[in-house]
Amino acid sequence: MSELFKLESQTHTYIGEKSSISGEFNFQGHTLIAGEIEGEVRMSNESPLVIESTGRIKGIIRCHHIKVYGAVEGQIEATGKITFFPSSSFSGVIEASDLKILPGSKINMEARTDVQNLPS
Repeated sequence: MSELFKLESQTHTYIGEKSSISGEFNFQGHTLIAGEIEGEVRMSNESPLVIESTGRIKGIIRCHHIKVYGAVEGQIEATGKITFFPSSSFSGVIEASDLKILPGSKINMEARTDVQNLPS
């Protein structure tokens, strides 16, 4: 069987639109959040984290790159780039090496863009 069709060789996570979970989560591989998470989200590698327009996270996010189309309340620590898209909203604290806020985003934040000392 081709590697393309072996699910065990693919690493990705999808939290569906009607899902609601809470706790501490460590994700590896491409991760899409369309539901709700309360707690801590940690990406264990440099794979992208995407918060879909229906996605909501309340808590702490530790990642490399993140694209936000939905809502986040709390703290984001990113060693890479954070991008807020027009449908997004954010309230909280950001630490990132690169920050992009597109017109139409609703952002209320305290930010620091020097992340040399971010915990891994």
